[in-house]
Amino acid sequence: MGAVIGSKNLKAIAVAGDKRPLAANPEKVRQLAETIRVNRPKIAMPSMWGIPGLSRPHACYGCGIGCSREIYPAEKGRQYKSLCQASNIYGAFSPKYTRQEDVNSMLATRLCDGYGLDTAVMQSMIEFLDVCYDEGILDEKKTGLPLSRIGSTEFIEELISKIALKEGFGETLSKGIIAAAGEIGQRAKDMLHMFVATRGSEKKDYDPRVLITTAISYATEPRRPIQQLHEISSMSMAWLGMGPNGPGSKPGAMFSTENFRKVAEKLWGSAIAADFSTYEGKALAAKKMQDRVFFKESMVLCDLRWTMTQAARILDTTQDTVTEAQVYAAITGRETDDAEFAHIGERIFNLQRVILLRQGWGGRKGDSILDYFFTEPFKKNELFFNVEGLMPGKDGEVISKIGAVVDRDKFEQMKRSITDIEAGTPRPATRLRLNSKN
Repeated sequence: MGAVIGSKNLKAIAVAGDKRPLAANPEKVRQLAETIRVNRPKIAMPSMWGIPGLSRPHACYGCGIGCSREIYPAEKGRQYKSLCQASNIYGAFSPKYTRQEDVNSMLATRLCDGYGLDTAVMQSMIEFLDVCYDEGILDEKKTGLPLSRIGSTEFIEELISKIALKEGFGETLSKGIIAAAGEIGQRAKDMLHMFVATRGSEKKDYDPRVLITTAISYATEPRRPIQQLHEISSMSMAWLGMGPNGPGSKPGAMFSTENFRKVAEKLWGSAIAADFSTYEGKALAAKKMQDRVFFKESMVLCDLRWTMTQAARILDTTQDTVTEAQVYAAITGRETDDAEFAHIGERIFNLQRVILLRQGWGGRKGDSILDYFFTEPFKKNELFFNVEGLMPGKDGEVISKIGAVVDRDKFEQMKRSITDIEAGTPRPATRLRLNSKN
C-alpha cells in the first residue's frame, strides 16, 4: 500500500466516522484473545532498551509474549517508548559524554521522530562522523558541527536540525552516508563498509555473510526490510541463547539445532535452510519469508509475536494455539490456509515489484547488495548480536562465519531461482496465477 500511495504522490488518507468496525465473528475474536491472554509468559523478555531508574517495561496492550519494549518520561511529562535500534541511536555516545545513562541518550530518537528522519540511517551517520573526526578526515571548521562534542545535547540538536533543513554541511549529509562519503573523499568512501548495509545508507545489521538469506532480502527491497530480517534473526538469536536463559548460553542450549531444522523445514521449505555452511535452500527460504512477511504486514500483525509463537506451535511447546488463519477467519468470515496466505503475500510483493520497476528499479541487475559483502571477509564483532559469527552448519555442527564473504556466483544463482526473467518483471503466467493482470 505504501508503494502505491507513494507512486501517486499521495501524502495521507484521512478517514472519519463514528461507528466501530465489527468482526464477522465477535465471539470467536474474544475466544482467541482469551487463549492468547492466559498463555502469555509470566516473565517478560529481558530488555536491552531500558534506562536504569527511568524506564519501565510496557508491552503493547493485549501482547501475547510480553516483549522488551519500555517507556520513560521526558519533556512536559510526556511518555515515550524505548525499543530496538531506534532507541539506541545515541546510546553509545551520550553516556560517554555525560558519564551517566540518562534520558538524554534518547533525545536523538525523539528528534528524529520530530523531524521525520530515519534512525537506521542517523545512527550510522553519527558513527561515521565520529570516526571521520578521529581520523582527521573532517573537522569542525569544515562541517560547522561541534564534532568534538559528539554525545552532547548540543551536537545532536545541531546535527539533526542541519540535516533536516539542509543547512550548510547538513545538505551534504542529507543525501545519505554513501553520497556524502563520495563528496568528502576516498578515505571516507573506504570506511563505508564499517557503517552501512544498504544502498539507502541504513545501519549495518543482519549481515548476509553470516545470515545467507538476508542477501536476497536486501537485494530485492528499496529499504532495509526489517520484518524479513527478523524472520531469520529471531531464530538465530534463539539458537545463540539470547532469551530467558540470557547471554552466555551455548548455541543450541535454549533452541536446539534440531528444532531450528524443524522450523526451517516447516516455514522455509527445507531443513537445509538451517544449515549455514551451504547456499542450498536459501533462495527458497528467502522467498517464503518474503511472502509470509508481506501477508503478515497487510494484517498489521506484530512482527515479533507471530514469528516466535509460530515456531513454538511447530515444536508443540506452547498452549497458545492461535494462528493467523484463525484471526483472519474471525475478523473477515473467510476461511483460508497457509498456502493462500503465501499466495496473498506473493501478490503484494509482485505489486510492489512492478511499481518499483516502473519507477526505475533496474530489474534483476538492480537486485544487488553492497559490493563489500563480496570482497571484505566478515570480522569478529561486526554483527551486534553474534560477535563470533556462530551458526548451525552441516549435521548440527557449530560453525563460525568469520572470514566469510558472499559468493557472487551463488548469489546470482539465488536471484535467478526466484526472479522470473532478466528484466525482473513477473511472467504473464505468474501475473495470471496471482490475479495481477495489469
